[in-house]
Amino acid sequence: MLPARLQRLEHRTDGTVSVLVANTFATRLLGLAFLAEEDAPTTHALLLPRCSSVHTFGMRFALDISFLDAQGSKLRTAWNVPPRRIVRQKGAAAVLERRSSGLRSGLADERLQPVPEGLEGEVLRHVQLE
Repeated sequence: MLPARLQRLEHRTDGTVSVLVANTFATRLLGLAFLAEEDAPTTHALLLPRCSSVHTFGMRFALDISFLDAQGSKLRTAWNVPPRRIVRQKGAAAVLERRSSGLRSGLADERLQPVPEGLEGEVLRHVQLE
């Protein structure tokens, strides 16, 4: 079950993955910080529109962090980013972060899509908000 602070966020789902939108200062600042690992299932991702860098201070688990361009396409994914790091990507218009599944080893980037199938339009709508 998601913590109350995440349940209040706008979200979209395709039935298997939910994208939560962090669109206020407080939700963007906190992100997934200070949550227990079991409170951040890998079936949920946090979208940070208008963002090109994130920090993992206050995190209690590693994150998979995907940087998206203005069209919602993936620029790159930083896998298994541990706590107390800063990660950035020049040209990114949004960031999608989720608890690391630990499955990255030996898999091609395309095998673990950070944007759930069928939700590209929703992600794109939030990426393009001014």
